[in-house]
Amino acid sequence: MKFPVLLVPEVNDDLLEGIVWYNDQKDDLGNQFYNAVVATVNIISSNPLLFALKVKSIRSASVKRFPFIIYYKFEKSQQKVVVLAILHQSRNPKIWKDRG
Repeated sequence: MKFPVLLVPEVNDDLLEGIVWYNDQKDDLGNQFYNAVVATVNIISSNPLLFALKVKSIRSASVKRFPFIIYYKFEKSQQKVVVLAILHQSRNPKIWKDRG
């Protein structure tokens, strides 16, 4: 069963920053990054409890091939996944704390 995925508004900015940066490095690399993020979100949607808890109800999943982490929570009562951030591993992971 796939659960619906909700992205908090800031996640769009996180994703766009990554896409732009990778496209500046090499043509089409931003698209590859985007596809890797979508693939990871699909895994999360199919099995939201697969990844380890980081803090309280927040889980994190690494994006394959790219040094990014997706921070999310599974709202069991509402049967949905809420993505709080998609951040480069070198960034402060607490950025998502004010997002949801």
